[in-house]
Amino acid sequence: MRIVVTGATGYLGTSVVNTLSAAGHDVVALGRTSRGNWPAGVHAHAADLADRETTGRALHEADAVCHLAALMRVTSPHAVGDYYRTNVTGTLNLLDAIAAEHARTGRRIRMVLLSSAAVYGAGEGRPLRETDPAVPTGAYGRTKLAAEHAVASYADTGAVDAVTLRLFNAAGVAPAGRAPDPHSLIPQALACAAHGRTLCLRGDGSAIRDFVHICDAVHAVELALQTAVVGAVRTYNIGAIPARTRDVIDTAQRISGRTIAVDHHPAHPNEVQHSIADTTAAREQLGWTPQHTALEDLISDHWRRVHAGHGIEGKA
Repeated sequence: MRIVVTGATGYLGTSVVNTLSAAGHDVVALGRTSRGNWPAGVHAHAADLADRETTGRALHEADAVCHLAALMRVTSPHAVGDYYRTNVTGTLNLLDAIAAEHARTGRRIRMVLLSSAAVYGAGEGRPLRETDPAVPTGAYGRTKLAAEHAVASYADTGAVDAVTLRLFNAAGVAPAGRAPDPHSLIPQALACAAHGRTLCLRGDGSAIRDFVHICDAVHAVELALQTAVVGAVRTYNIGAIPARTRDVIDTAQRISGRTIAVDHHPAHPNEVQHSIADTTAAREQLGWTPQHTALEDLISDHWRRVHAGHGIEGKA
């Protein structure tokens, strides 16, 4: 199967490309910049999804698309339009390319859209189900929800069979993979432990987040590719390890053997206090079972690979 992976050079994308290639698929690694050290047989294709022409060429003869490319953080609150240009317009350009390829060949194309728990907004104070209201509170979540709606509308035309994965907080390091976003909690806490820096923390540490190891997230993408249903879009939550912020910090201190100084700041006005995934649907319908379910294992894996002499290839 010829699979195009957008966001191929990112944290999740690198591991997805390596895994799909190892499974024998014909993989096109699509990113804004190409890399020269992909596994043998991977086709590196440099293209920005904002460019409709190059995006269309990358989709030639594709059987499936893993759409992982997205902008998660802008450098200025005034740059909110960047979220929409990347996450919404980029997705629409990709969907247009899929529709054009479908019209050219008559073949339906499978699609996995990587979405986010951010679409739920403040949540429900209990594990979130895919049927819960999606009321995002920030620009990132709003654009991911808009991308979900766009995929569903294109699926109605018959051009694409899609699965949407609402990923909670990917963490850890995959073999031959990239480090996670250095601004996320676990990398920040461990970097502060390693270098004696102070961790800036919004809120009192009681907020609960759901983490999932990068390898388990990659496996969810694999399964989603296999189970896309004709004429339907199915949505699944992907999370595995609920933990309070203070639990993450305490565990990072215990594993590193170092004290982490914390500078507390007021919680952000849109801070979500409780974000945990109900993954019943993913387990029952995708057959997805996370292999990493302990916070200690997740953090010790990152500490060992990044800060204890086992370097990895850069950061996304």
